[in-house]
Amino acid sequence: NPKESVLTIPAGTVVKFATYGELVIQTGGQLNAVGDALSHIVFTSIKDDSAGGDSNLDGTASSPAKNDYNDTLIHGNSSTVDYCEFRYAGTGLYVDANSVKVTNSIFANNGVSSTSGFGLDVSHAGSTFTMNNNTFYGNYRPLAIGFSQPVDSTSVFHSGSLVNKYPGIWVGSDLATSVTQSNTEVAYVLPDTTTYINTGITLTLTSGVCFKFAGVYGELHVNSGGFINPTTLATFTSIKDDSVKGDTNGDGTASTPASADWVGLYDANITGYRATSGSYVINYSYY
Repeated sequence: NPKESVLTIPAGTVVKFATYGELVIQTGGQLNAVGDALSHIVFTSIKDDSAGGDSNLDGTASSPAKNDYNDTLIHGNSSTVDYCEFRYAGTGLYVDANSVKVTNSIFANNGVSSTSGFGLDVSHAGSTFTMNNNTFYGNYRPLAIGFSQPVDSTSVFHSGSLVNKYPGIWVGSDLATSVTQSNTEVAYVLPDTTTYINTGITLTLTSGVCFKFAGVYGELHVNSGGFINPTTLATFTSIKDDSVKGDTNGDGTASTPASADWVGLYDANITGYRATSGSYVINYSYY
């Protein structure tokens, strides 16, 4: 859409995409997609006959699948997404803007693979991004965040028996703003590299929170003057450790955790690994 325009989508609207389709809200534009509890707004594949009927007029010859189309992208500040559904995309919704709200929405059957695409990707959203009461199921990877974006218990990663192939919250940046992470349904996944908690910044973890590390170079580094505060018990472990928060790497029993699956938790305040304040468990690190 042109810059400095507003796209308003009313409750009950169905938006369908053909192959390679995407909706882009450019910088300066704005999306107001506000449904309600009884009339969701649905973004989906043209093959999805369950919403808006048989739009490609082929009867039952085609059926929807993950990555049927590209995505919906929001680069425009102050956009609102409420009571929406994002289905069968490469990435259901990607947000790269400030003051965006995503609430009461469903992200189902999105993604490209174990390494590409998400139900919702807000890893580059601004610090004033907010989300709550969203549901994720049937995706490859459900959610990507920046470390400073809190995920609480209103983010739900199942619908009945339907779950996600790789059930986790993928964390994509260093921690530059103090935050409390409190979702305990799935693990937070840190990358196969060093992630930093910056000077003067506090990471608070509520009881039952788990961080898993994606590879052997994974490390959580607390800079001097930074702080981790588990309120009671938090767990730091390998992505191969299915005993905590389930099968995050989605491979069943094909992999098992072992010592040195990831580097460790380093606290520069006392120049040593495993140093922090509060209660926590560390499994399968190098140190």
